[in-house]
Amino acid sequence: MAASHQLLLRAGFIRQLGAGLYNLLPLGVRSMRTIERILRDEMASVGAQEFHLAALHPAEAWRVSGRWDAVDETMFRLQDRRGGDYCLALTHEEIFTAIAANEIQSYRQLPQRWFQIGLKFRDEPRPKGGLLRVREFHMKDAYSFDHDAAGLDRAFEDMRVAYERIFARCEVAALGAEAFSGAMGGQTSIEFVIKTPAGEDQVLRCAACGYVANLEVARSRIAPVVDAPPSEHIRVFATPGVATIVNGTAIDMIPGDVLLTPGWCWHGHVNETDETGYWIDFLDIPFVQLSEAMFFEPHPCGDVEPVTSREPTPMRIPAGEALGPGRDAKVVEIAKDVMPTIALHLIRLPKGGRHVGPKNTVNNIYAVSSGKAQVTAEGFSETLGHGDVAAMPCWHDHAIEAAEDTVVLRVSDEPLMSKVGLLRTAD
Repeated sequence: MAASHQLLLRAGFIRQLGAGLYNLLPLGVRSMRTIERILRDEMASVGAQEFHLAALHPAEAWRVSGRWDAVDETMFRLQDRRGGDYCLALTHEEIFTAIAANEIQSYRQLPQRWFQIGLKFRDEPRPKGGLLRVREFHMKDAYSFDHDAAGLDRAFEDMRVAYERIFARCEVAALGAEAFSGAMGGQTSIEFVIKTPAGEDQVLRCAACGYVANLEVARSRIAPVVDAPPSEHIRVFATPGVATIVNGTAIDMIPGDVLLTPGWCWHGHVNETDETGYWIDFLDIPFVQLSEAMFFEPHPCGDVEPVTSREPTPMRIPAGEALGPGRDAKVVEIAKDVMPTIALHLIRLPKGGRHVGPKNTVNNIYAVSSGKAQVTAEGFSETLGHGDVAAMPCWHDHAIEAAEDTVVLRVSDEPLMSKVGLLRTAD
């Protein structure tokens, strides 16, 4: 039992009703009212207006946002006597947003800052820590509505400063740490944390500059690297007729082949044949730059002596071998566990065959390796031939219909969306 739990019981603040359920006794109520008074004072200081919202929500409000099916068993769900679906308030984003949609009719009514102090319910798998992780609890949550990003930034900063004052008035030594936004989304998130032996998270703090961040998002400066002089064994070497060189290994390629070049590989393309050749490169540079993990090492010499490989390699994937014999429709996943941030699929469609992509939060790129196909999406329809590429942004229904026997390479960021908890599919 946590020390805080023991002290609250001994002092007569709370009594346990069940797992994660507590009754507040008079001392507990007086303490809660004191905290609420501080919260209301500081919210008023930043222009926030108080609401009191229902704790029982109809399922439709959550279906509109797509979170009725996305939220796991943490949500308490129930049905009324007529069979209608309801839930107990896990949070109130859906309800506040619905009110804003109905009540805010013009940008002249913006900005708005709203808050409430009310009950929330979460079916915690292991309620513990006294009042720290429970199934029913009081929460103060605030929301802002602005007509531009600058207003949003001002509201965020005002709230951050208000929370610092709240913790100071409560005499709690809380640190504001950069954190992962999770299902809430957004570019910036600050969580206030308290150092305690009973903690379940890890936070890093720089004693020199005061930077504080959760371990899962913490950033650091890369120490300067002094490159060693080039090895005397590296020498320039001509590569007539070679298609691609990866880390000094020459890899022959034919149209339709897929070549994987994982991070931290030198690679380049060479074509000294009489025919025009081209490569379609799919890169996860935007994600790497966004996560601020982008760094590179210039090649020490430009060209290196290749060691020609004719043996099978885990990087070179001939389309014909991957799809196997036959003309039947087939989708084959390639490069699984090799490229952790992107998914690659080879799609074979016989004449008249059709591949349908769902409306979800995944971004897709289709490249026609061979054949011809009609690609359709919301507001887009185009016939693509060998070498053509179509980009399908997220949340677009789309389909590919083969005008002749066709092989298509599909590249998507589905693994990344799944890992960061943003993978959603329309009903």
